[in-house]
Amino acid sequence: MRLNYAKIISMNTTSIKLNKEQINQLIAFFDNYKVPVDGEYVSFKAVDENTIVRVYINTHHDYQKVTFSGPSALKFAKKFDVNYQHITKTVVKEPASGFLTFDSQIGSDEVGFGDFFGPIVVTSAYVSKSDMNSISTFKIDDSKKMNDKYIMEIGPLIEHKYDHVSFVINNDKLNELFAKGYNLNKIKAMLHNRALRILATRHSDYKTAYIDQFCSLKSYLEYIEEPIIDKVVLRTKAESLFPSVALASVIARYTFLKEMAKLGTIYHTTFPLGASTKVDDFAKDFIQKHGLQTMSHVCKTKFRNWKDLTKNN
Repeated sequence: MRLNYAKIISMNTTSIKLNKEQINQLIAFFDNYKVPVDGEYVSFKAVDENTIVRVYINTHHDYQKVTFSGPSALKFAKKFDVNYQHITKTVVKEPASGFLTFDSQIGSDEVGFGDFFGPIVVTSAYVSKSDMNSISTFKIDDSKKMNDKYIMEIGPLIEHKYDHVSFVINNDKLNELFAKGYNLNKIKAMLHNRALRILATRHSDYKTAYIDQFCSLKSYLEYIEEPIIDKVVLRTKAESLFPSVALASVIARYTFLKEMAKLGTIYHTTFPLGASTKVDDFAKDFIQKHGLQTMSHVCKTKFRNWKDLTKNN
């Protein structure tokens, strides 16, 4: 199903309550779109092309809460509850604009390289001409210009809808590469090229492969040790110029935020983003609770923060 909104696009979230029989009908309807649940109280989750469905556990009543998120939320709410009348929450999004090209393309971007804690994520995404309406629907833009809450809301939808490749490199692997003499730009170049190559084999119709520029083209080519795909362009602020890079940046950000949440669950905390002095303060407390060795598994030892924390140890 392709969405074709002309001027104003709505991202809807709404909820209904269904009895056991209705819940069974809903689960059967969305069975082909079932995905792992993402919460302690979620008993069923499905993601179709433009809707996220969650069924919540309720042990005290005969009815269970069901939420729908996405442009088709109202349609499905009415389908399973004929008495449903209104949308409980609507966030209005205007179409994305300002992109330079709208042809079939591949774009690549990364997240986490500036964060002391957590992994790095490199994502490449394919966008066809026919995807432009839905790109506007989701108001895809440079992820740094988008609210993390909104990214988490649309993340499951766009991850399911658009073809992409993501590489998540955890801190142990990253620190191992640092120890072998790899710098951040070399790691970026190798991951971008690998992800782009995979997508290029799937979509031979792409016109250009865009990367948000982090080094010169000469250096990029020198960093890569594998075959390089054709028609690669490095541009500064590419995530604001090309829809494929913007899409890649949002999926990468969504993936990174999920990984940070997992890390927080393991250690029962919320890891701060970035590499500021506030991060240093958090790191000192973390070391007191878990030790320096554990710390080395959740941070980037190439960063100034690590050197400052360990210079007297």
